[in-house]
Amino acid sequence: MMDMLEVYSSPSLRGVDLTHYSAEIEKQRMISAMNNRMSKIVASHSNVARIVKPSSSMKRFSCTSPEVQEKFTPSAFCSVFQSGDMICIDTYCTELVKIIPFSSQIGNAILNDETCLQYIIDFSGNLSTNTQVSSYLSFILAIGRLNFDLLLDNSILFVIRDIISEFPIPLLQFYSQISIFSSNARNGLICLGIIDDIIDICINGTDDSVAIHASLTLKSIFSQTDQLEVNSIRPLITQLASIFSYQRPIDLIINIMNTIAIIANQLPQIIPDLYSLGVHSFIIDNICDSQITEACLSLLGSMAICCNSTYIQELIDSGVVELVAGFLTSSFCSASVFSFLTNCIESAPNLISPLIDDNLLSATAEISINCPYDLFKEATYFAATLLLFVPSSQIVTILNYGLTSNIIEMLDCGIARISIRCIDSLSRVLVLSYTAQSIFYLMNLFFESPELIELLNNLVQQSDVLVRNKAQNLIDELEEIRTSNNM
Repeated sequence: MMDMLEVYSSPSLRGVDLTHYSAEIEKQRMISAMNNRMSKIVASHSNVARIVKPSSSMKRFSCTSPEVQEKFTPSAFCSVFQSGDMICIDTYCTELVKIIPFSSQIGNAILNDETCLQYIIDFSGNLSTNTQVSSYLSFILAIGRLNFDLLLDNSILFVIRDIISEFPIPLLQFYSQISIFSSNARNGLICLGIIDDIIDICINGTDDSVAIHASLTLKSIFSQTDQLEVNSIRPLITQLASIFSYQRPIDLIINIMNTIAIIANQLPQIIPDLYSLGVHSFIIDNICDSQITEACLSLLGSMAICCNSTYIQELIDSGVVELVAGFLTSSFCSASVFSFLTNCIESAPNLISPLIDDNLLSATAEISINCPYDLFKEATYFAATLLLFVPSSQIVTILNYGLTSNIIEMLDCGIARISIRCIDSLSRVLVLSYTAQSIFYLMNLFFESPELIELLNNLVQQSDVLVRNKAQNLIDELEEIRTSNNM
């Protein structure tokens, strides 16, 4: 059994060679920083800027010029819509789509005018071509960025719902986009039953391309990270799982599996439902199909995050845990394999520990020598999880495979959850070394290495409070060891 004393917080050292992945880690940090900057830039503009892009030659015209201000007043807007001229209305709205990202004042004046708002809502009944639908929805997206709740309160989702049968692709794209910037819009899609329309297309749609697009829309809708309400999601899980019993395009199946995985990661409460619905059986039957292996691993990894060890026992009894562990020495080897194994050991260490044998450890060590960074990252996280959760009797065996240097190398990776896991695993080993001479013998050089202290000092400077505190605790513990050794 695992002593609670074991789950502490401390790392180790030896002449740690940090040259192997340091360049890749720095690259990952740069990419992460650049993505964060780009996210802020995108968020500051209309989502429609990605749909209706201004031409490269278009000047960033002044939205405060008298001509523009006069042309796009609420009164002018109403006049254009009263004309009933579809070409004129389309041209006018296209110009508005370009202007609104740079002038929320113009957009808000139109949106908050009751007459203008009624024209916007009612106009969906006049749409008769794919181009008109796309243009109208682009306009709704642009002005909806300012206050989509107002459009929701005026039944925008309800009035456009019926056009999905005739113009499915533009409307599916619209649903995907509004869910990105509005959790209320996503919730509206669920509460109004529109999500059921989309699932029905996935199940019964006769046009495969539309059905696949519908499955992608589901994935986008549930990628919105605001909290879901479990009672409204449970019936949808049943519908989504039922798709696996139909003969549907492989890309659609992959998208549905990824959608369920996203939901399970947000709402672990639905994981027992997935087992009850037999989703794990579908995965077990199809995981060796190379077309969907990665999607199976992703969903299986999500299903392995559970507080009820009965489900992990079910996976063990089915043979899938042993099968996936064997993927490490096959063409199926991926970061998702390690993620699944990590979640299993964390959810049920007493059940998984007996399966941690020399083949698994040697494969992990060999893969870590020369592999892509994402794979190295998950392999190291897995190794750290083993040291943190397996019975103390297995620690020496794991340490003998030389994975400790990888764990130390990942301390300063810039990803808080990984840094914390690495610190905690090394801390446990440090605590165990007080009473186990064999562990102390293996780890003493690590614990005395100046590189380790340097890495931990770097972590003490990070913004994440938990990382800082754990790193400082480990520094203090290592200092105690040095002091006692020198006495």
